[in-house]
Amino acid sequence: MKLLPSEIEVRYVIPTMRKELSKNLHKKGMSQKQISEILKITPSAISQYLKNKRANNEIPETLRVHISKSVRRILNSQIKDINEEIVTLLKASMNCGYTCYIHKKNDSVNKNCSICFKR
Repeated sequence: MKLLPSEIEVRYVIPTMRKELSKNLHKKGMSQKQISEILKITPSAISQYLKNKRANNEIPETLRVHISKSVRRILNSQIKDINEEIVTLLKASMNCGYTCYIHKKNDSVNKNCSICFKR
C-alpha cells in the first residue's frame, strides 16, 4: 500500500462525487456556472465532468442514493456548507465499501486490508 485512504478520497472519490452531483444538478436545469458556484470549483471542471473527461469511476447504487439526497438538499437550499455535504458523502462512501474498492483498484493493497474501516 502506497496511498492513504484520504489520498484515495482526494484523487478519486471526491472527484467522482462532484461529477455525480454536477450531472444530477445539470439534469435538474442548473447551469454550469451555478453548479460551479455551489460546488466551489471552476466552471471548466464542471464542463469536464459533464463531458465525462474527468472522474470516470463507476459508483454503486447505494452511493447514488446518497448523492440524490444531497442533490435534493441542494435544490431545497438546505445545505449551508457544501464541504460538510461532501464529508457526509465520504462517510457514506466509506460505509458502503466504495472507498475500499477504489483503494484496491488503484493501489497495491492486500486483499485482506481493512485500514479504511479503521478510520
